[in-house]
Amino acid sequence: MNISFDFDIDATMKGMTDLQRDQVPFATMRAMNATIRGAQDFLKESLDDYVDRGATPWTKNGLWRKMATKRELYAAVYVEKQRPYLMTIAFGGTVMPLKNMNHLIKPVSQRLNKYGNIPRNTVGKKASNDKLYFMGKPKGKNNRPYGLYRRFKRKAPELVIDMSQTNREQEAIWPANKLGAAYIKRHYNKTFKKSFNQVMKTARPRMGPKGF
Repeated sequence: MNISFDFDIDATMKGMTDLQRDQVPFATMRAMNATIRGAQDFLKESLDDYVDRGATPWTKNGLWRKMATKRELYAAVYVEKQRPYLMTIAFGGTVMPLKNMNHLIKPVSQRLNKYGNIPRNTVGKKASNDKLYFMGKPKGKNNRPYGLYRRFKRKAPELVIDMSQTNREQEAIWPANKLGAAYIKRHYNKTFKKSFNQVMKTARPRMGPKGF
């Protein structure tokens, strides 16, 4: 995902005075950066409308931004590389296991946190307690899925977390590009006008050699 915009500075400067033209790159940079910051915040909050039980702070913080400069009038909101799942919920695709894992994890009898996720490090902590848990399949029960099981003395093991899948297909559920583009379209022009008016209040003509 890369929600971005650049700017046709030549079209904007048509009919302007020399002083106004001098200030356009600075005003544009300020307007683009204000708009992209707003788009970033808007997209973070929009995740709660599309993700079941809302998005975690970690997920929201995976939306980063590139700021414009006077020399490069380009700004963008993009996904930080450690949150690739943001790309799949935005565009669909194949969901792969988390880093250092070979299987997807699907809760069965595992308690979830308020976001509907398995608490962090749960699998490793429980798997290390081999008196109460084991990874694999129950003996003689080949029809049961691979996963994390709870041991019991007087009844069959209980599946806690299903780990039988190595990948799955995800449908797009969060129209990030559409939302971001709409935000920019709504806000940029008025933000530029405000920024341009502000910089013109303190603008001074460039002086030639020896003050001429």
